[in-house]
Amino acid sequence: HQFASSLENKDVVLGFLFQQEQMAVGLLPETYVSMDSEASQSSVSQFAGYVANTAVLQQQSAGTGFINSSPDPDGFIRQAALLIRYQDKVYPSLALEAARLYALAQQLEVETAPLQQINTIVGVTVGNTRINTDLYGRVLIPYRGPARSFPYISAVDVVQGAVDKTLLKDAVVFVGTSAVGHADLRSTPVGVQYPGVEVHANVFEGLIYPELIHSHPDWAEALVFLFLVVLGLL
Repeated sequence: HQFASSLENKDVVLGFLFQQEQMAVGLLPETYVSMDSEASQSSVSQFAGYVANTAVLQQQSAGTGFINSSPDPDGFIRQAALLIRYQDKVYPSLALEAARLYALAQQLEVETAPLQQINTIVGVTVGNTRINTDLYGRVLIPYRGPARSFPYISAVDVVQGAVDKTLLKDAVVFVGTSAVGHADLRSTPVGVQYPGVEVHANVFEGLIYPELIHSHPDWAEALVFLFLVVLGLL
């Protein structure tokens, strides 16, 4: 209850986790994603269950986003899902929800475009900023560099009051762990022992500065395939 009281009237975004198994733990948060229903039924990744926050914490949270990662088949995290569907609603990632609060936006508008007989995702608008995505609502993560490319502040220093408060003034802070035993070290293109919390920080920076995110049209893979076929024939 003391922790819940500290969240009241604060711009704090809590995280939660979607699961493939059918389970419902904790209070599922409200979602502020607005998108075409056909697109939400077709291209967004769907999960069957969730592990969320306790009600006393969730009710005091300004926003909540999922923390699921989207590793490639080789286990490396190169892209991030901004959207996940559970039942008939679509929920934002932790970084996307943080970007919504940062932009003082009431909703996250998902832009769709017709593809054959369905609508697919082409982008997400956060405030006045549009972020291009693939048809699954994913973006390539614009890694700033290896681990600790963002400033780190030890929790011990915070508890003991040994932190220069000017470092935190007007800052967006992601709270997580980098300890090996906590099993939140991920394989990324910039390091195989990369703290998961810093992955979210990189995604957030890309959402605030979308020019950092590299994107390509959906037909790019078909063009590469055609190029390889022609080159092979030659």
